[in-house]
Amino acid sequence: MDLTDRQISRIDRVSYASDVARLVLTPLAAIVGGVAVFMLNKMATSFTDSAIWFRGASKSAMDDNINFGPDAKTLVDRTEASKKHLLEIRASLLGLADVKRPQVRAAIDRAIAATVDAYDALEGFKWAMYELEANHSPRIEGMTASTPEEFDILFKRLAQEA
Repeated sequence: MDLTDRQISRIDRVSYASDVARLVLTPLAAIVGGVAVFMLNKMATSFTDSAIWFRGASKSAMDDNINFGPDAKTLVDRTEASKKHLLEIRASLLGLADVKRPQVRAAIDRAIAATVDAYDALEGFKWAMYELEANHSPRIEGMTASTPEEFDILFKRLAQEA
């Protein structure tokens, strides 16, 4: 939980810094290419690192059958907030489509790809938490099945109750 919280905070910090940078970068992108390229590459690297971390965290959590318990809701909420920031940054970067300088254009494209990568990794982490939460949820008597025959019985029962 602590490492996950730190990684989400990292994405949030980069997202907030990107909000400020976006205000400065938009008018300067065509003029001050080197600064824009540096900032965009730094942002892209950070988002790519976070994506790698969250993919690894998802796999480890699933492999170890982690029970996030009451922390799951908080983590899902924070994950959703971070994903929203990533979408906002991506939209801003897509708004820089008229930038023609090749180095700046390439840096923008890398940053866009990195936001998509981080978003996908966060989404995968969220669904891993949901799956693990389901694994650790209490079972209701008569509402579980593990064989095709038990599934048939369960579906018939659910159809009758509906």
